[in-house]
Amino acid sequence: MKEKLNLLTQIILNDENPSNLRAACFELYALFCEIVGLKEDVEETQAHDGTILSQGRAISPFQAALCVREYKRTSQFLRGVLAAINELKNRFPHKKIEILYAGIGPFATLITPLLDRFSPDELDLTLLDYHDFSIGAAKKIFQVFELERFNPEFIRTDACSYKHPRQVHLVISETMQNALQNETQTAITLNLAPQICENGIFVPQKIFVEAVFVDLKKEFGEKERIYADRILELDAEKIKQNPSLDFPKVYVKIPNKAKERDLDLRLFTEIRIFDSFALKDYQSSISYPVKIRPYFDIKTTNSVEFSYIIDEKPHFEHRVF
Repeated sequence: MKEKLNLLTQIILNDENPSNLRAACFELYALFCEIVGLKEDVEETQAHDGTILSQGRAISPFQAALCVREYKRTSQFLRGVLAAINELKNRFPHKKIEILYAGIGPFATLITPLLDRFSPDELDLTLLDYHDFSIGAAKKIFQVFELERFNPEFIRTDACSYKHPRQVHLVISETMQNALQNETQTAITLNLAPQICENGIFVPQKIFVEAVFVDLKKEFGEKERIYADRILELDAEKIKQNPSLDFPKVYVKIPNKAKERDLDLRLFTEIRIFDSFALKDYQSSISYPVKIRPYFDIKTTNSVEFSYIIDEKPHFEHRVF
């Protein structure tokens, strides 16, 4: 199993062929499922239960597991995390890099495949998740791949409010849906980014949500788009410097060109993971454009006001003028 994990990891980190990446991610998913006993046809288990928290939904362990199969998402995040760790080793020579991974799911996917590249003297691991099933499953994976030598600390907690006893070098948290809706990514970033030390790194570094007018019939050909505005920027570095940072309302004016062409207004998400590693529109479910609801007629609207609300179901609200 260790040999298979290393082979799949090599492909995911280095191969650029989509077919090879997809096959490797599906095999990685199957390997992890075999180890933890996760079965798709078993409905009434803890693995299939998500939890509504005060600042977003913690998706079920099963849903978290399925994310591995999105090959672009998995490969870009793993490459970004590896690059971030190596960069931190350069920034903090001779220091043990303290890593806080929030929302590990049942596989701790964004760190487990990378650990054979490091020694226990180089990394200090704290792994958080809200669900007991995910904590137990990740512990089992660490046992099977003989990763307990890193002496990881597994903590069952809400990462939106967790306080680490000391500053960390690296936070990893990928707990989002497209347009930063429903899940806890924003709340976790607001809580954990200020707990990073000077010159530390948060992965992902930045997430943008932008309003764009599109002709849906041309989205997969020669696109016809009119950029409207960036309506939200989740920048971990800015939050670290200013923990009280808020998200102001944004007004989007409807251009006459969009009215004449009867374009649709969609919310697009871009994730800057680390360095050059990123996810752009249509590359993953978390970067798929979002339809604005309730519907409004662009032809009879002059402008739209967007507000981002962080509650049990983070979302955008809009008013038309």
